Amino acid sequence: MKPYLTKILLFSVIISLLTYLIYAFVLQPHYLKIFPYIILFFTIIGIVFHNIILKISKRNISKFATYFMLFSTLKLVAYIILIVIYLLTNKENAIPFVVYFFILYIFYTAFEVVVILPEIKKK
Repeated sequence: MKPYLTKILLFSVIISLLTYLIYAFVLQPHYLKIFPYIILFFTIIGIVFHNIILKISKRNISKFATYFMLFSTLKLVAYIILIVIYLLTNKENAIPFVVYFFILYIFYTAFEVVVILPEIKKK
């Protein structure tokens, strides 16, 4: 878990710096104060998800794919709930929020797959 924690924290710092640079110099009018919290949300969900997946893979590797898909679906539902809540409470910023959220979703999902696959292949 410790190597993953280091990797995801470093990844989140890099994403935060890139976000700062992009919104400070290119997309300043579209910056929302919630953006750093979205990165924090993805980081926390990623740590929890990774921890659960590792525990499952140690107990029963044959059911790993089933549990991986189950928790991926639960994670996606959590993301959708967050998006819906935000959109219902803040309609005027819907487009920048959804675009930023979707971009982070792609980056963090790719990161998780790249990090989890080598660990599972070892087992």
